[in-house]
Amino acid sequence: MLGAPDQMIGNMTTSTDVGATRVLQWMGVVLLSVGVINIAARNDGGSTALRAIMIGNIVLHVLGFGIDLYQYRLGFVRASGVAMGAVVHGLLTLGFVYYLQRLSSVAARPA
Repeated sequence: MLGAPDQMIGNMTTSTDVGATRVLQWMGVVLLSVGVINIAARNDGGSTALRAIMIGNIVLHVLGFGIDLYQYRLGFVRASGVAMGAVVHGLLTLGFVYYLQRLSSVAARPA
């Protein structure tokens, strides 16, 4: 998204608009920043802040995939873009749900 937005746009959408590649780069910055937040929080033992980060990631990927589907219906995103989104968003959502569940089960255990 950051380094080769034209290639990503071409692979995923029907757009060749330079404005779309610029917006894609902005989104790349956002996703890179969220990744940095996730990495910085990786050693947290299960605080409220970590739970918020994980829930935020789940929301990001569920809504992101929803937007992919919506834009596919509008004819902007290609089927290959939806498929790629399903894999990326799906795996990341499952991972965050799994680890959020693990945090909840650890917190529920008696000391």
